[in-house]
Amino acid sequence: MSNFSADLVGRIRAGYPLVVIKTHEEERCLSIIRQLSEEESWELREGMPAEHQPDLAATRPIDSAQWVAGAEVAAEGLVWLICRLGRFLDSPQAIRDFRETVTTALRRRQTLIVIDPEPDLPVDVEKLAISMALPLPDLADLRQILQEYKEESLAMHHQVEPWSHEEEDSLLKALAGLTWHEARMAIRRAMLDRKTVDDEVVRLLISEKKSLASGSEFLTFYDLQEGINDVGGLDQLKEWLTQRSKALSPSAREQGIPAPKGVFLLGVQGCGKSLSARVTARVLGFPLVRLDVTHLLAGQRGGPEENLRKVLQTMENLAPAVLWLDEIEKGFAGAEQSSGGATDSTMARLLGTFLTWISEVEQPVFLVATANSVESLPPELLRRGRFDELFFIDLPNFDERLKILQIHLEKRGWQPSLYDLDLLARQTDGYSGAELEQIVSSAIVESFSHGRILEMEDLEKARRSLIPLSITAEDQVFAIRQWAEGRCRKATSDHRVVRMLDDEQQAELRTISATPAVTTDAEATWQQLAAHGQLKAAIVEYVRRTGEAGFASLAESFDQFQPTKGDYGLRLKHPAGVLVAAGLSREFANLLIELFSSRRLYLRVVPPAHELVQVPLKLALVDAVPSEAQTKPVFLPCTLRLSPDVRNARSLQELKIVRLGTQAE
Repeated sequence: MSNFSADLVGRIRAGYPLVVIKTHEEERCLSIIRQLSEEESWELREGMPAEHQPDLAATRPIDSAQWVAGAEVAAEGLVWLICRLGRFLDSPQAIRDFRETVTTALRRRQTLIVIDPEPDLPVDVEKLAISMALPLPDLADLRQILQEYKEESLAMHHQVEPWSHEEEDSLLKALAGLTWHEARMAIRRAMLDRKTVDDEVVRLLISEKKSLASGSEFLTFYDLQEGINDVGGLDQLKEWLTQRSKALSPSAREQGIPAPKGVFLLGVQGCGKSLSARVTARVLGFPLVRLDVTHLLAGQRGGPEENLRKVLQTMENLAPAVLWLDEIEKGFAGAEQSSGGATDSTMARLLGTFLTWISEVEQPVFLVATANSVESLPPELLRRGRFDELFFIDLPNFDERLKILQIHLEKRGWQPSLYDLDLLARQTDGYSGAELEQIVSSAIVESFSHGRILEMEDLEKARRSLIPLSITAEDQVFAIRQWAEGRCRKATSDHRVVRMLDDEQQAELRTISATPAVTTDAEATWQQLAAHGQLKAAIVEYVRRTGEAGFASLAESFDQFQPTKGDYGLRLKHPAGVLVAAGLSREFANLLIELFSSRRLYLRVVPPAHELVQVPLKLALVDAVPSEAQTKPVFLPCTLRLSPDVRNARSLQELKIVRLGTQAE
């Protein structure tokens, strides 16, 4: 029996006359109470007490004059179950009769249970009532939801692969904080057309919690896009987060493992503190919510202390979650008296409330605080017990700079192996991660503006034009490094060892393929674009140069740059059952879908005997777009062009990926 059920049973057995349960889950609450009534042998009636026709009381309000008489003649110990009390109390006389009914229930050891999402009790009966809140589904409830989903999928012939223990833990963490109905809908949506649990499933589940934070003007919900591989370096921080994610799993909670409270990230500006905060939520499998403390002072409703209490209550309702306080030294500025300045009393009270909450909160809320300096921070905020660890994120070393450059080139679709990134990493000592990203972005813009492929010279030019923060703010960087020495754990392996490794690695050039010679044409060829990782641009250029292309010839030409052949195809969304391409890999099919969706590629219906068409075996042919969905798959011969087929423009532009022999994904 859960704590809620045990508490409710105890109060009914003790003869409490009025129990108010606050919840939006009316059906779930009714189910729990009905089950308890069977176990405890309660006589249960639904609706307001009535002397006659009690079966109608649950369906429509009755005359309040009958309530007292109904309670008077009913058996002792009877439990009345009332949903949405406000619909009955529509007059002063009804309110008075309700108070008399509660008084009668007290004398007769009866209990009126009121279920209401926003109970508004009359002042006359407030002191006679005890309020309870139906807790959100616990781990056992969530496991039941997952089991019901499996059974439901089996009945619908959508068999899902068995989940590992770790995968089930990740699902349970992502579903925690949702109501029963929300959790059921969320798992259905996340697993739609999927048989296995992956990062995308967990991300979709977490996104369901966005509405819980959207009601607060002080909280910002972040979708989890970046993963741990999007962070260059910071190996010690990554390892620590991975270990702590296990301690926050449902299995660890059931074994009584203490839940980590949070991490404090101090570092030089632009070195990845904010990115690390976002990645932390992804690693832990929790939603990420950002709080700007300064907004509490400028809130449109209520005072700062009241606003903070509401924010913290929202976080507890949202738990498990990651609460991110970015640049916390600015948020709590003035809470501590500085030399020559006075203490801000409002900020001091806010800090006190926040510190108390950190120490006493029972829900799994993981705190991530980032700071660029600690001069204005009160020492009690940094003591152990507030945070599990204090990390210092320094300027990236050689290996980290190399990795960061690779990440930003890959994110923009360029092949890192075609550039001498070892040389660039050696030349950018003292540059932050944000400055390295700016070098890559500036170089790409520069090359595009000249209508050519990105060259190594563009990256070199962008580097020379950027003066790093380690030069313009050398004193501040030195000061924060001095403070962190001996006080914070390094987010990267020991800097002295790293420096030795840097010297060795910088002495040995990695073998890198030479950058291809730049074409003298005004525009790059499709082969050069593809070789540099710009596959979508290369496909468009290929079709432009050829004028018209077939799926088979396109896949054959691009197979040297990316696997293009497989057991996937493309079909029209409307009408269903009309295949236009087959024999493609999932990745290549996705690229084509993106180009069709962005109106950069178009289909043109051609005769089956067209030289660019390769007809799949065992499929019937059609020579035009059918007017309705097909019961059996058919093949519509098409080629690729850069202009639409005006006869079937809409039908030919909306496509879906299909695995041959299965339903569309």
